[in-house]
Amino acid sequence: MKKYIASVIAAVMFCSMITPFGPVEARPKEKEKEKDIVPVLQKEVEIVEERTATSQVFQQEDGSYRMEISPEPIHVQDEKTKKWEMIDNSLTKKQTGRLHNKKNEFDASFAAETDPNQSLVSIEQQGKIVEIESIDLNGEQTAEVPAVVKENKVTYKDVYPNTDLSYTVGNNKIKEDILLKEKPADDQPVEYSFQFDITGLTLEKTNDNYLYLLDSSTMERIFMIEKPFMMDSSIPEGFVSNMDGAMPEGTWSDKIEIDADQKGNKLLISLRPDQDWLQSEERIYPVTIDPTVKVYQPKNDLNDTTIRSALPDTTGGGDLELGAGLHSTSNNIVRSLLQFDVGMLPKGAKIMNAQLNLRLSSVWNTTASSIGLYEMSSAWEENRATWNRRTLSALWANKGGDYKTSLLSSQTVGALDTTVTEPQLFKWTIKADTVQNWMDQPSQNVGLMLKASNETLATYKKFYSGDYSGKLQYSPKLTVTYYPVSRLGLESYWSYAEHELSDGQGYVNLGTGNLVLESTDFSVTGRGNSGFSFSRTYNSKAVEDSPIGYGWSFIGSESVSQFPNNDVIYQEGDGTVHLFTYNAATGTYTAPPGLYLTLTKANTDSFVLTDYNGNRIVFRDLIKDPEAPSRIYRIDYEEDRNL
Repeated sequence: MKKYIASVIAAVMFCSMITPFGPVEARPKEKEKEKDIVPVLQKEVEIVEERTATSQVFQQEDGSYRMEISPEPIHVQDEKTKKWEMIDNSLTKKQTGRLHNKKNEFDASFAAETDPNQSLVSIEQQGKIVEIESIDLNGEQTAEVPAVVKENKVTYKDVYPNTDLSYTVGNNKIKEDILLKEKPADDQPVEYSFQFDITGLTLEKTNDNYLYLLDSSTMERIFMIEKPFMMDSSIPEGFVSNMDGAMPEGTWSDKIEIDADQKGNKLLISLRPDQDWLQSEERIYPVTIDPTVKVYQPKNDLNDTTIRSALPDTTGGGDLELGAGLHSTSNNIVRSLLQFDVGMLPKGAKIMNAQLNLRLSSVWNTTASSIGLYEMSSAWEENRATWNRRTLSALWANKGGDYKTSLLSSQTVGALDTTVTEPQLFKWTIKADTVQNWMDQPSQNVGLMLKASNETLATYKKFYSGDYSGKLQYSPKLTVTYYPVSRLGLESYWSYAEHELSDGQGYVNLGTGNLVLESTDFSVTGRGNSGFSFSRTYNSKAVEDSPIGYGWSFIGSESVSQFPNNDVIYQEGDGTVHLFTYNAATGTYTAPPGLYLTLTKANTDSFVLTDYNGNRIVFRDLIKDPEAPSRIYRIDYEEDRNL
């Protein structure tokens, strides 16, 4: 005999008249609204307390969690509340008369106008301050001009004849652009001289022209000055971009001599761009020269870079774009490397699916190209990796990067659509097992490679990198959907602090802090084991909006969720979840240890759950949402062998 879901509807209508637990409620009630009998889950709810410097966590409508990981910091921890808040690099004038970024781990300030009596730029991090006191061009000091501010960028126009100076505040850097509007005279090489005040800091120089500023007491790296580069304004035929500061292949060079010398608290840096490159007939002016000061963050030091066959010893760690393909004019194969820290994923979590999200920034011609994603097999360093080398002292086993030849996934990228308001989003699927392995064995996480499947096809595509200082939402993202363990409901193998209530029982999970309230509203006995009872459970960490209220589940609210990798999560009436692992070879589902239930796929839209007594629950695909991370199946009916 079948007991249809209609009986549950009647039960819920009955118990809705019962006051739940006196004064205990999930959250303050808002305006009363009609409730659906099937629990409604919010599309996506951010779990704010689980933010980190580089990640956000969202609970999905099926009860799973999605972590969004960035290669660069996106949050800053408030000194007073210790809460993680969104970084805000927009510039505003403070009472000091200087322009400051609003909220970040470091404080950047700029002069409201160039003035020889005050520092042009000041950066404070961990109590240490770097100040740019002056910048000279061939011995000539800057003119006194006002600052022009736009969001997180400040520009000083015509600080020298035919030269603008601008600074853009990024999440972990200050990007400087010297805009040389006209070709310099043949007989006058260009030399920029910077004087810094670095009180309490010590200069460290590397063989590859990177400069580090160390805390003089601890010798800990605080700031890094990246190797500078320059680019002209030429736009190759067929090149289309939606990015400010896009870098077409063949239009830039890192041929800039750099000298650095510390004298007491002063640091003197000289930049001399290659005169032949500046004077070349191929140059299209203006030319931008880019030295960048970066806040050194070793935890986020490995993120993304570009390597090029035509420039085998040049790194692209500071590039604003990640490229893949062939620039045939220079016979240049372009590949990109990315790495994300997955250490903030909960220990013991089961990874359900993962994907890499990139936004298209520029293309060279409209030819469609398949861009493949591969797992790296050798470790590398962002500001050291080149076509030939993976670190400053170690070569790749194979030039162009060591990667596993098994393709993770690919995306076909053609023309760039300039009519859309947001850059086109491309998503590469990553096997759940790959990310699970990174989480369980961190040493195996050496990153990903993006490369064209056909590297003889004359086209390349580029995507926003983590070094782009514009809109944060354009940055690369690794999204991981997972199910944590021991989060909701009650199980005998978890530890609780128990509290007896007048209308039920209360529990606090000692591992997760989840508060569980449980009560049976009524119970009807029958012949044999044919009785019926209605129980409801509150989980403080749940976001389910059921007919009883937020965080409440009940007998009849059970569900089955199927993920893209075909694994299935079964959620009980008390909120507890169980993972059934799919075996592709046999087409069967394996229950977790200690759970004596059998799950089978009945047809395309239903699952059957059978207990050891032969009682069955049939779940049907009642919620169809193409954007959901999984397919959710609700109870259609039950079959009891006792009836």
